[in-house]
Amino acid sequence: MIARSQQVMKNYRRISIPPSAIAQAISFAIGQPPEVDVNEMIVRPTASTA
Repeated sequence: MIARSQQVMKNYRRISIPPSAIAQAISFAIGQPPEVDVNEMIVRPTASTA
């Protein structure tokens, strides 16, 4: 069971998004001109476990 948990965490870390990438996405949204309304952002990793 522990080996399975370790493998799951290893895969999670492999595809996780670094905090700096999230910060860049938020900065992009905040940096838009006043006439642009950013309502929703979906940030996903480009990698997957499949």
